[in-house]
Amino acid sequence: MDAGELPAAARVAPAWRPGLPFVVAYADTRSRISAYETRGALRWRSAPIPGVRRLEWSSDGVLLFALAREKLVVLRRGRPVAVRFGRFATATFRPGTHGVTLIRSRGGSSEVVLGRRVLFRGTGESRDLAWSPNGRWLLVTWPTADRRCSSGSPAGGASPPSPTWRGSSAEVPSQSRRMVLLALAALLALVPAASAARTGGTPVAFVSAERADQLVAVDLPTGNVIARIRVPPGPHNVAATGDRWVMVTSPPAGAVTLVDARSLRVVKIFRGFGYPHDVEIDGGRAYVTDEARGQLVVISIAGRRVIARVPVGPRPHDVAVGDLAIVTHGPSQPDLTLVEVSDLDRLRAVRRMAVGGPAHDISKQPDTANIYLTYWGSGVVGAVDGGRGRVLWRRQIGSLVHHVQFDYFHGRRLWVTDHETGRAYLLSSRDGRILRSLGGCPGAHHVAFTPRLAAFACHDSSSLLVYDTATARTRPIRVGAGPHGLAVAVRP
Repeated sequence: MDAGELPAAARVAPAWRPGLPFVVAYADTRSRISAYETRGALRWRSAPIPGVRRLEWSSDGVLLFALAREKLVVLRRGRPVAVRFGRFATATFRPGTHGVTLIRSRGGSSEVVLGRRVLFRGTGESRDLAWSPNGRWLLVTWPTADRRCSSGSPAGGASPPSPTWRGSSAEVPSQSRRMVLLALAALLALVPAASAARTGGTPVAFVSAERADQLVAVDLPTGNVIARIRVPPGPHNVAATGDRWVMVTSPPAGAVTLVDARSLRVVKIFRGFGYPHDVEIDGGRAYVTDEARGQLVVISIAGRRVIARVPVGPRPHDVAVGDLAIVTHGPSQPDLTLVEVSDLDRLRAVRRMAVGGPAHDISKQPDTANIYLTYWGSGVVGAVDGGRGRVLWRRQIGSLVHHVQFDYFHGRRLWVTDHETGRAYLLSSRDGRILRSLGGCPGAHHVAFTPRLAAFACHDSSSLLVYDTATARTRPIRVGAGPHGLAVAVRP
């Protein structure tokens, strides 16, 4: 990959994304991971992840994990969506899911872990993992068991070859056969096919309390408020990288604040904005809509500086970022604005797109052209094929639907909130059907989630409403006056 202007590759095997178009991900010598199409177009680039030694895509090509020296990072379009801290021997995606299986060694024993579930534990060192193609069976190499239970060891004490699958049959090297069967005996209980990756560390919701001038950090599993971080007046929308950085806009103060999710401290306040409304993070950049100046402002997180200001038209409101940045505008502007963001030297608005009316909020489905919208002053939610500019579906969902968020952990659904009725709706991304309706969130605004929990900002009750998808139970958490924006990051 070290050709032309492409960054030099590190000594890590690249990974091809399943499906079309052909996309290859590789780690470069600056510890960044980049995804390129075969024609040379950059799809995305991550922030630095030091010590990467393995890359692997999920079978649907939506997620890529990077196994590093002391953590495993799951990326979606270059943005971390899950982080697990620790030293792991190896890892692999379970076929047909976003669940990551890994081997963790501690105290002379090894554990095979899927999410938070320990599938197998044994004395000695486990080294390799191989799922069957249907995701129902898992092979694990266990050299110490082989030495204890078979009549001989591999020649010269070498590590046995890794097991593989062919069709529905296991290909196990003869010297490893009894070793692997012992592991299978402990794994015959099938793992549920719907298991999703769970993050290591603690998922923390960062919510803006508009009337308290605070960014409030909430430990989602326990519901405890762990920090109240003072920010410029009127904090509004929030975005997070997933494992380190959080950014919050303060429109009345003309400021955007960068917060370290680990130390829970303000790193920098960016000033000089007219009215910064929304912020979205993609890779190592933050994208801010400045309503007063009609600009999309690009910030380098690593460089701690503004690197571009792109004119996008009157009153840019919300933004979603993928191959392009897609900007909604105020209620008098019926079209979206599409901005080229892959090349810093060519940042510009490239075209406008009609979507059936003035759009309020926007969320993009990763690695597709699909975008999901709410519309100003209505209860309508819509889906649009952004590549063709074609409306896929529109549905009347509530009375005054404000915010929408695609569920990238699940892959086939999205959440929307109705500010007027205080309800949240889980919709099918395919056709907009209501799958679940939740009440009890007065003045509902933004939503954020983990693989298991969904959190909603309830502006009029000064609280978060947390929904557990496994138990279907909800619980309110008091956070402070006027909660609005919301994002989740994982703390070690």
